[in-house]
Amino acid sequence: MSNEVTAAMIGIWLPFWAIRRTVELDYRLNRATQAVRWAIIALSYTLGSVVSLGRIRAAWFLLALVLLCWPNFAYPLSRPFQNWPTAKGTVESSEERSSSRWFVTYYFEFGGQTYGGTA
Repeated sequence: MSNEVTAAMIGIWLPFWAIRRTVELDYRLNRATQAVRWAIIALSYTLGSVVSLGRIRAAWFLLALVLLCWPNFAYPLSRPFQNWPTAKGTVESSEERSSSRWFVTYYFEFGGQTYGGTA
């Protein structure tokens, strides 16, 4: 990657970082999310540098730039790598609204408290 491209990316990243940091817009990233974010950024920059097709190359650089400038986008990408707590629950009722939509009422206990909802 050329020095001009690197300087331009730093020039884009720095103001975004300063604004996000001042206003506290970012989630606190755990290690798994940070690892996924930086791995995708590194892979995207590498592929963007290697691929010679203009639009595909631009797409890889754009993905890396988005994750670099706004780390909250890393959360959905890191979900498969996170260990979520589990709890047993009960489906209180379910109603088919259409062939592909259901209305479900459920509840579960976790940490001594009862939670529930509809979906």
